Amino acid sequence: MTLGAVCTSLLGLILPDDDDDLELDVSLYMLLAVPVLPCLLRMILITFYFTYETPKYYILNKKKRKAREVLKLLYKEEYINSQLLQIYNDTKGPTGQDLTIIDQFTFLRKPLLISLALGFFLQMTGVNVMIFYSYDVFGHSHNS
Repeated sequence: MTLGAVCTSLLGLILPDDDDDLELDVSLYMLLAVPVLPCLLRMILITFYFTYETPKYYILNKKKRKAREVLKLLYKEEYINSQLLQIYNDTKGPTGQDLTIIDQFTFLRKPLLISLALGFFLQMTGVNVMIFYSYDVFGHSHNS
């Protein structure tokens, strides 16, 4: 979302600043369309190219070879066995039994709430507004 705001701001510097209605209409459509392009690119790449499950998913479904292949993308060869062992131990509870989704949610409730609160406050602080108006703010501060 922030990348789209930066692209829109940069495109606003290039587009004409005239009062001609036809050029202004085309400029507005371009400003509305440009933020969509990085989102579409990201969606296509994630959907068709980066379609790996997590190693934890593969271990829970007894597919250790696929978990090892995914970990090869993330770690050097000497760390893969220790990561597999750590993931396997994380899927077990304190008594050695498998944890269910509900057990994992109750165990991870606090980190989940903290991450949701951080995401909410990042959106509510207006980072995109600061990026969008930074050119005007710095331009006016230079003149005074």
